[in-house]
Amino acid sequence: MLKKFLDDIRSDSENGNTLPHQDESSSDFSVDDGHQPFSENELNDLARDLGLSKDEAELLGSRMKNKNLLTPEISFSWYRHRQKEFNHFFSREGNLVPCNDVQGLMKCFHIEYDPSEWRLFIDSSKASLKAILLHNGKSFASFPLGHSLHLEENCNDLSMILEKIIIKSTIKNIVEWFVEISKC
Repeated sequence: MLKKFLDDIRSDSENGNTLPHQDESSSDFSVDDGHQPFSENELNDLARDLGLSKDEAELLGSRMKNKNLLTPEISFSWYRHRQKEFNHFFSREGNLVPCNDVQGLMKCFHIEYDPSEWRLFIDSSKASLKAILLHNGKSFASFPLGHSLHLEENCNDLSMILEKIIIKSTIKNIVEWFVEISKC
């Protein structure tokens, strides 16, 4: 069926016939021969949508710039240091890097922080321990609260993580977070 359809298209174009959408006199169709280069925001959105790492985003930007697919004023080397604008929300305290200001971090992403809409999730592996906030409605991405490459998922380390997060973050509704610790 598909082969017949493609053959029909080929024979129509060989006979000089054009498809309705190829009719140059059609007012519904226009061809823009000029390319539209990506703006910095569009490049950032593309890198985020593709889930690119810093190095991958920088490589994409470099290749696109070489092909003149970016507006001239774009500087994509900032990907190397894109975390700098968020560094002041975190501090290093021994083996833990907790978030100092959850509300401030969320404001950077234009999210109103309501603690009742978020839940704590702590995950560990052989390589790291991470504490993040997950949105109950799954409307927002997770927010990092703390991470460590040296701590484990045990009662002492969990207590320390929660203590640092609570002291630094002004999180009000945390009673349910302690349920897991009380089980230890």
